Amino acid sequence: MTQYNPVKAGQKIAVKVSGGCEVVIHRPNGELETVQNPAGCREMNPALFARMKAATKAAGRGELVSYKNKQKDAEYTVTAADAAVDSTAQIERLMKE
Repeated sequence: MTQYNPVKAGQKIAVKVSGGCEVVIHRPNGELETVQNPAGCREMNPALFARMKAATKAAGRGELVSYKNKQKDAEYTVTAADAAVDSTAQIERLMKE
């Protein structure tokens, strides 16, 4: 049987949240520029990066070289609704075993 540690309402848990993203752009003048949260984007994925890369190149503003998503630590306080969902999920897991 799997070890289960239920969450309780009011419990504080450590979580990772988006800390924004960085994009490196090779500008037409040869300069490499690092842009924080381009176009207000807080998180990048391969599809979005490809679209932004094509749009930046088409606009003649340079070529996107790479991106990096940053994460930061945060603390979350479990609500009663969170605890109820966790409890329901535990019951479902036990029924499948």
